[in-house]
Amino acid sequence: MVVDAPQRVVFKEVHELKNWEKWSPFSAADPTLKVAYNGTTVGIGGRYDWTSENSGEGYLEIKESNPPNSLKTYVAFEGQGDGYGSWRFEPMGDNRTKVTWGFDTEFGLNPLQRFMGLMMDRFLGPSYEDGLKRLKEVSEQAK
Repeated sequence: MVVDAPQRVVFKEVHELKNWEKWSPFSAADPTLKVAYNGTTVGIGGRYDWTSENSGEGYLEIKESNPPNSLKTYVAFEGQGDGYGSWRFEPMGDNRTKVTWGFDTEFGLNPLQRFMGLMMDRFLGPSYEDGLKRLKEVSEQAK
């Protein structure tokens, strides 16, 4: 997604976990989602925990931060596995930023789990696209 805002502005929206409430596709899609912050919410070690009737429980934590270029998050879904979110922020001129949001996980050798891996883009793709659109709107208003 190309955002009409400087790299530092877009990065800040993702780097501060409390900002996710403004643009996260998961918060928007699940009215039962409740987020709790314990400790830092910015940079490495920044974390939030969630509970939801629809999405279960889990947490997200920032594991790597290279301002304003990239972030890596660890996501743990209680009883459902875990994975890593990746973020890249590439400057495009003075006031535009290309944002890439990805997710990596292991599915093991179970054939059903491996099949689910093939379907992951169908499951997450629309949510990530929605989140990037929302992030674009928030970042462009903040510039």
